[in-house]
Amino acid sequence: MLFLLRIPILSVYNLRDETKTLANEFLLILSAITVTMSYQMPTNAGIIRAGGDSKYLMILDIVSIWFVCIPLALVLAFVVKASPVAVVWALNADQIFKCVPAFCKANFGHWVKKLTREC
Repeated sequence: MLFLLRIPILSVYNLRDETKTLANEFLLILSAITVTMSYQMPTNAGIIRAGGDSKYLMILDIVSIWFVCIPLALVLAFVVKASPVAVVWALNADQIFKCVPAFCKANFGHWVKKLTREC
């Protein structure tokens, strides 16, 4: 929906051409990220966390956000002086990155933990 509605939404506003182009590129990035996010968020937050393996997800989130995405975005923005589009891609890359561990854990891993104690 976001992909299809991005042009009509942007045409509502009186934007300069450079701003409209940048906003359009950001909306395209969000459209692509939403597809991967719609798989990994329910799998991680629903299936795996509900199965009792919240420690795995905490480690996955910390590593993907603090050790991959934020350092990559900082390097791109301040060292490489990359475009804002590349920095936004780097900041949202964890949504793509986390799809692989989510798929492997949900389909091949032992994600159900024993949630009750024995009497």
